[in-house]
Order: sequence, then structure tokens, then C-alpha cells
Amino acid sequence: MSAVLLLNHLSLPFASQSQAEAALPELLTLLYRVRRYFVQLIRLEAQLDPQWYRVQLAQGYFFQDWFKAQEKSGAHRDLIRSFKSFQVDQPLIPEALHEEVLSQIDAGLQGDEKGEDLYRACIQFGAFLLSFKSRARWESPYLEAWKHGPEDKTLATLNNLSTLNTLKIHEPFLETIRDKMIQNGRDLWEQKQVLFPALELIHKMSDLKSWPHGLPLLAQAREVLSKLNAFAEAWQAGEYENYRHQHLRDLGLDLSGESESVRNNPATRSLREHILPDGDKVYCENHVKSFSQKFRMYFYPDAKTKKIYVVYFGPHLKT
Repeated sequence: MSAVLLLNHLSLPFASQSQAEAALPELLTLLYRVRRYFVQLIRLEAQLDPQWYRVQLAQGYFFQDWFKAQEKSGAHRDLIRSFKSFQVDQPLIPEALHEEVLSQIDAGLQGDEKGEDLYRACIQFGAFLLSFKSRARWESPYLEAWKHGPEDKTLATLNNLSTLNTLKIHEPFLETIRDKMIQNGRDLWEQKQVLFPALELIHKMSDLKSWPHGLPLLAQAREVLSKLNAFAEAWQAGEYENYRHQHLRDLGLDLSGESESVRNNPATRSLREHILPDGDKVYCENHVKSFSQKFRMYFYPDAKTKKIYVVYFGPHLKT
């Protein structure tokens, strides 16, 4: 199961090239963040370029123009890479279903007399619209629509994503989609790069693949990993200059380092030493304590990469 986005081509064009250039980074940031909820597919109108390049953003200004400018400047590299990794499918309504859907439903926005496949698909499949912030109407998280069926004439509300604020409003629902995908520790491990892109889970974290400790404790781990990831993403975005315990405490985590006696004892120190992917051996004393069964999650914040390496989650280590 995964959520589907329907590209709202009706929200184009922008009034000007400068307006499009100002809006695109936020839209790509939205798409980068929404992947953690297993949103992996964008459906497009049949006439649109599936590679996006010839999608016209403003009069005489196309996606390829924006991409080339970013490539030349080196800006938004990670956002563009994430954006291009989305699966694209066409048309909005699969051809095998189009006649059936068309015979059962017509739909349009309030104030519009004409129905559109975009809105029919949105209602039929319970999908999200992905809109460009070109006009005020597209900045709402919910769009009021009308729906005609064979025997009814009713109002409908369409879910709309266009800004980070709309994503924040829809996140509780998107979390339910994600939760249905995470039923055990193996699911969490295999989806770690989607769920926690700013973290790297290494060493004993692979124990998640055969998790024997029950789902409540696994749910606690997922919540803590999400908060660590939220901090790491903000750190990488420049919202924090450096790592501090207080930044994570502000997110609701109970954490600390280790005592001098643990640090200076070779036996207890070695339990907390780990090799990072670049080969560096580091002492990992920072750990989150807010778990049942006295479990601990140890991590290392790397000032060079602004990435958090999560190295251990399990019973309290020997002190």
C-alpha cells in the first residue's frame, strides 16, 4: 500500500518565471519529506512529459530551464535527486478504468461548471492532489468540490498538497498509511532510508530484522528515530549550528552521555566504540533513555556530515 499523488496540471502556469522559481524549492522539499510516508507514485495527465522537462511552468519557461539553472549552480541537488526518483505513471485514470469511472462519477471544484478527470480520479482513488502554489486557491490543504454520481449530487473535499504547511496538516493521515506498512522490525529496517533519510543505522541496529521484543517497544524505537531524523534534517538545513543535547530534549527526548568511570574503563568503553562507514572509530556515549524494559538507543552525531549514526538499540549496556 502506498499513497498516490495526482499532479494538478490545472494549477499551472505561474504568472511569471520569478514566481515559479520562488515556489519550486518548497514543492520539492515537500516531495522529499513525503517519501517517508511511502508516497512513491505520481500520476500525470497523458499529454504531459513523463520526464517533466517540457512541463511549462510559466509562459515560455519550462521545468528543464529550472533544472539546468540548478545544475549549473549546484543548488538543491538532493531535492532534485529525490524528485527524480519518484515513479511516474500516466494517464490520471488508467485506460482500462476510464470509461467505467466516467460513467459513474463527474467532479469539479466549487465554482467550476465543468468536471475534470483530475478531480474524478482524486475522488475515485482517494488520492492526493499535488498542486503548484501559483494562486491562493491551491494553497489550501482541502479543496471544496462537487460530485455527481448515477443517483446523487453531493459535495466532496479533496486532499491537496502544495506547501509544507499543507503537508503538516495531512501528516496524521499519512502516518496511518505508513503505519500499515510497518508491521515488524524487518519492515522498519528495510524501509530505513525512506523513513529516516538523515540517519544511518549501523552495527547492532540490524537486530531489527529479527526483532524479538514486541511491537510496543518497536513503536517506541520508531518514534525516537523519527525525532532524531527531524533534528538531523534541520541540522543539515542550517537550522542548528552544532549538536547539543538540548536540541533533542526540545523534541521530547530523554537522553544523556556517560560517566567518566564508563569512559575511562577499557571494558565498558569498548562496548560503546563503533566503526563508522568511513572507517573512523568513534566513542558513542550519547543515548536515549525513554524506553520500556530499560532499553537504550546509542547514537553518534557527526559534526562533519551533520548526520546521526544510530549504532545500538537494546538492553542497557554494562556500566
